[in-house]
Amino acid sequence: MTVTTSSAGENATLRFQGVAGRRVALKLSGVTIGSSPCCSAWVSSPGLVQPSLFGRNGLFVDTKVLPTTGTYTILVDPIGADFGSATLTLYDVPPDVTPSISPGGAPVSVTTGPVPGQNAVLSFHGLAGQRVSLKMSDVSIGTSPCCAAYVSIRGVFPGALFGRNGLFVDTKVLPTTGTYTVLVDPLGAEVGAAT
Repeated sequence: MTVTTSSAGENATLRFQGVAGRRVALKLSGVTIGSSPCCSAWVSSPGLVQPSLFGRNGLFVDTKVLPTTGTYTILVDPIGADFGSATLTLYDVPPDVTPSISPGGAPVSVTTGPVPGQNAVLSFHGLAGQRVSLKMSDVSIGTSPCCAAYVSIRGVFPGALFGRNGLFVDTKVLPTTGTYTVLVDPLGAEVGAAT
């Protein structure tokens, strides 16, 4: 939905009905409020989105889980004397993709989307002292060669950006025996696949 403010001091408010536990993401695009690429207005939604600045470049608010069932309000508040329009898209985000992967096993391909905000969480069983490395290839997430998504291995590797050029995470030693997860988190509203 496109909202428009036509004079200084005017705000725009949108409402939607939400169900507890539902996953949503919010995209602001087509922004004509002010002239700043980053900082012409605030967007907020009590219980859902902390006040966040946005401008002509738009904004993507990553997946949030609705805490309660009821009516939610999204406020667009231009800064100072700025006014104009913005298009807001509220996505119903499906559950994350959750395949298994095995150290030394076959490569696993994951695809997020077509709705932005979905991640891939791959789990594997590891042994204390086991040495693992991770290769990201055949990446079609976004268009950037370096910076379209984030990958981490919880408890082992804090994370790095990767893009169409892929990424290699050098050898890490697993600290304990148990289940580990590899998180693939596309940046912003990006979607796509990676092996």
